[in-house]
Amino acid sequence: MRYESITTPAIDSPMLALLTDHYAHLTGDSTMLPIPSGLTGSVYRILSLRNPAYPRHFTNAIHVIIKDVRQSHEFATELRSYVASIPAEWVGTCATVRCCIHGLTAATLSTFTSPDNPSTCIATLSYVMRWPQGQAFCSHPSPSSSDLTLEDGSAYFKERFPAKASLVGFEQTLLLSRADIRLAHIQLLSTPPITAGQTSQPTLITGLEVRPEHRGHGYARYLCEHVVKEHGEQGDVLVLANVDNLEAVALYVRMGFRIESIYCDVDLMM
Repeated sequence: MRYESITTPAIDSPMLALLTDHYAHLTGDSTMLPIPSGLTGSVYRILSLRNPAYPRHFTNAIHVIIKDVRQSHEFATELRSYVASIPAEWVGTCATVRCCIHGLTAATLSTFTSPDNPSTCIATLSYVMRWPQGQAFCSHPSPSSSDLTLEDGSAYFKERFPAKASLVGFEQTLLLSRADIRLAHIQLLSTPPITAGQTSQPTLITGLEVRPEHRGHGYARYLCEHVVKEHGEQGDVLVLANVDNLEAVALYVRMGFRIESIYCDVDLMM
């Protein structure tokens, strides 16, 4: 099986296109694998991510960016069979196949979770939330910016999340501080238009964290408002929020983000 000169279809979902770029740079060692003929109509990309320093971390996985899941339980079986056939040097310590699905439906999820399907899987659901282009932030009390510092947070991100240090230099990290006290950070990814006729340039917020001891002061809102002001005119600002993280979902909704669709990571254990 040849792994060079791979032809892949264009990704017509801005959110998935950004997320694919995020995964492709998540480790310093990733490989784009060929899409088998039986899955060409259902899959955008198959990426092998390897991070030997963190063998139990999710960065050691085969990430499958799903275009359209056929409504049959043979899909997961066929996918697992294909991954099992990949030469070991291209898989490394990968123990999981992570299927990335945008626009999830109950029928799609049943493809992986039906009792008729013997595959072991874990599904994680997230809301795809969008800041509409042109929408202004509603007035709301915010922390005084007179003594806040917003700066490049690359060094901080590498220190805080060493397993994902390879993202530094590809994604932008902004660190919010006050008098050398680190308060919060936000990470984002913005790429050029994905098609020749597309003029908008969407931005995906890939990470947002306020240190526990500094929560409740409006710092998350401050960072999101900054991103919207800087990138909102170029295109939609998108964020993923785990459906079980009610606090985060409520926060984004209060800011003005709109729930647009459901995104799902389905982990098939090998």
